[in-house]
Amino acid sequence: MKKIIALFALIAVIFTLSACASNSGAVGNTTAPAATEDPNLINWKDIPDGDIVGAWKDTSVDSDELILFTPECDIRLVMGSATISADIKFGVDGKGVKSAYTESNILYGQWTYTVSDGILTVTYPDEERVFTFKAADYTPVTLIADENFTPSEELLGKWENKEYSDSYTFTDDGYITYEQHYDDDVNVYDSEVLYTYTVDGGNITMTYIADNTEHKEIKNTVEYSIDGDKLIIGGFDYVKVTE
Repeated sequence: MKKIIALFALIAVIFTLSACASNSGAVGNTTAPAATEDPNLINWKDIPDGDIVGAWKDTSVDSDELILFTPECDIRLVMGSATISADIKFGVDGKGVKSAYTESNILYGQWTYTVSDGILTVTYPDEERVFTFKAADYTPVTLIADENFTPSEELLGKWENKEYSDSYTFTDDGYITYEQHYDDDVNVYDSEVLYTYTVDGGNITMTYIADNTEHKEIKNTVEYSIDGDKLIIGGFDYVKVTE
């Protein structure tokens, strides 16, 4: 995880416990899987539960990070313009108890849950770990690039580091998308950070939003150089991805 730490220690700064994404009002007609005949057997499905789809805030931490559950069966942790996301499955046993399972670092593993009066209660099998979340409103943040942005043609496009399974994509209108796929055979999730950027000589100044409420912008400047199809940024090597 050196790579993540080097990337402005962003993931460590942003995320502490859990998340998943979607507008809290957009539940639609999603329903949980039907209960099984066996009281102890869980009927796992890639079908979201309309009771849980939406945005939730952890009641135990002083942070405005949000967990979002999407109609596409994703669980996401959102803080500003940064997101961690992963697949999640839902199920119901023969007693009607609702369960969920994810291999992400967001509420990792299998747990049961209930939703009542805008409160989501998550309980792990040991029954000692119980977390509560309250329903929250969520509006994706908006980053606005410099109106006078002038692109550096040699930077444009996608650059990939296969060792760390991550990439930077630079656009000609002043945006960068950083993506990483993480899989250590235990946790499996994707990270994404949206930045605006400017270029000054051999430096790139990257700006992201670090929270969901005040939308505070954080700027970081890193050195870069390009040699043919190789980009060195922040001390790490990336190769140009060609179509």
